[in-house]
This record gives sequence, structure tokens and C-alpha cells, in this order.
Amino acid sequence: ERAFFSVGKNNWNLEIGRDKLETGNGQTGNLVLSSYPDYYNFAKVKGFADNFTFTWMYVDLENPETMTVPGGVQRAFIDHVLEARLFNVLSVFINESMLLNGQDPEIQYINPLIIYHNLFIKDFSNSLASVGFSLFPFSGLNIYGEFALDQLQTAQEQELYGSNVTATPNADGYMIGTKGVYPLGNGFLSGDLEYVYTSPWLYIREGEMSFFWYHRELTDVLKTITDVKKPLGYRYGPDAMVFSGKLNYYSLASLKLELGIEYILKGQNTIETPFEETGEAALMKTPSGIVEKSFIVNIKGEYQIFPFLSAGLSSYIVNVSNYNHITGSSFFDFQNALNLSFKF
Repeated sequence: ERAFFSVGKNNWNLEIGRDKLETGNGQTGNLVLSSYPDYYNFAKVKGFADNFTFTWMYVDLENPETMTVPGGVQRAFIDHVLEARLFNVLSVFINESMLLNGQDPEIQYINPLIIYHNLFIKDFSNSLASVGFSLFPFSGLNIYGEFALDQLQTAQEQELYGSNVTATPNADGYMIGTKGVYPLGNGFLSGDLEYVYTSPWLYIREGEMSFFWYHRELTDVLKTITDVKKPLGYRYGPDAMVFSGKLNYYSLASLKLELGIEYILKGQNTIETPFEETGEAALMKTPSGIVEKSFIVNIKGEYQIFPFLSAGLSSYIVNVSNYNHITGSSFFDFQNALNLSFKF
């Protein structure tokens, strides 16, 4: 579902509409805003200079009808990102976002120099900041990383406020990865490796409407309403450790091959887990509780038979232990899909 209007010149661009969005360099997702949800309704402004890019975006989020929002019904994601390119081999960025609920947007939110955290509107928002980098040490290789911070209790706060602060859990996440491409035969071999960590309370705060989740209501022909909730940030939400790798071969003679592997350790906290301020919650480590362990393999191949016709086969193997966080429960699935593609 994609429809948008875009206008701009050499050093600026304005985009309004509906589309996928993401911030960051991740392969399996991103920590602040990912393309995992179906789509976003948004307005985005981007400014360019020689070695700098500034992006501000406003994303309108649906508000579930079954929930009461203090002070209003508005729910939105607001984000600004400053990116700098250094020495032609390194780019770094700093990103701060805010999940706003129950309060109409104000003109100050457009200020590129404002720090959302310092607005001190805790009852109506949750701010999330991140820093990241992308390094190209030589041709064909990219190393990237990102660290996101949702909540941090400093030593000074703990000294001043005592047990009330130490019972508030910290919340953060990070990713590190590499990807590369190498010419091989009459084609290219490419691959990537990535590790992602999210703490048990990342994206979760006091009010449920301030959680970093995307909501959508789906209605079928029988007028049955299905609520869909997905993380705005990393697709596996909080309390996760994800190891992934992918290997691809693209032949100029019309052959494409792909092998992908994911190993996921998922703790019991989810994007809908109620927030807790207890000593036990503050001590939780990822993955928490009964850990669900998933091993996923996907194999894909495609061959172009004629200039207008290609055929492909995809196979997926999924093996899960402690399924749904139940000790000893398991799940196994094996799927194959055949596809034909015509071009006119």
C-alpha cells in the first residue's frame, strides 16, 4: 500500500503520503524505526549539505478505539536524524525520536535543535535516542552498528533518589553487522552477518500508549475486526538476541541463489508487556524467563528462462523449542513455494 507526493531541489526534499519507512543500516530490522509494519502515514522533510543530511519526520499512528488516552486521542511518532559523512569512508548519525500520545503536536517539535527528552512531558511521551555508524574500510566491505537508549539511571540519580530510581529498569539495545560483495565468475557473491540485542524493557514505559508499537485494525467481509500490533522498532521487540547471516550469488547469466540463517533467543517480555518498577524488573537480563529458541533457514533459487520469463523455488525450515515460552513445547515447519514471473 504505497502512495505519496514528493517535491524537492538539490538541497531539500518534502515527502507526504503512505509508504514503508526505516532509519538505520540493519539487515533484519532497525532499532528506532523499521519497515516491519505494513505501512506508515507520514510527512518527511530532508535537507542536504555537502557532508551532512538532516531528516525530520512525523508519522501518524492509529489509536485503538478500545483504549482511553489521557487528554486526547492523538498518537504519533516524531523523529529527527542528523547524519554526517567523514573522509568518504565513514558516516555517523544521531537520532532522537518521540512517541507522542494524548497531546496535539506543537510547533516546537519541528525545531531541529530541540531535545525531546528535555521537554519533560513524561505523561504524554516516550523518547528514544540512538547513535550509529557505517564504515567502508575498502571497496566491497561495509561494517555498521547502532546503539539505542530508552532509559538510563545514572549513578547521580541513584544517589539522590535512592530505591525509587534503582527499581526503574534500564532499557537499551544495540546491533553490529557487516556486509560485503565480491565479483565471482560471471556474477557477484554477497553476504552479511548481524547480531542484535534488545534489553527486556526497551520500547516499554509507564503508559501503554507510549509503547513503541504500531497498531492497525483489519476488517473482513463479515465485519470482524482484527487488531494488529507490531513493534515500530526492531521486529522481534524487546528481550531478544538475534544472530543472522545471509549468502547470495547473482549470476549475470540469469541465476540467483540465496541462503539465509537466523537463530533467535526470545525472552518473555513483548511489546505489550506491562511496565514494572520493581527491583526484580530492574535486574532482568535478556533473554528473560523461559527462553523461546528459534532456528530458521531459508533457501531460494531463481533462473531466468527467457528474457520475459523466470522461475524460482523457495524453501523454509523453522524449528522452535520452548514454543510460546512453554518448557518442552516445540514447533517445526517446512514449506516450499514455486513462483513464476512474467515481464512485459
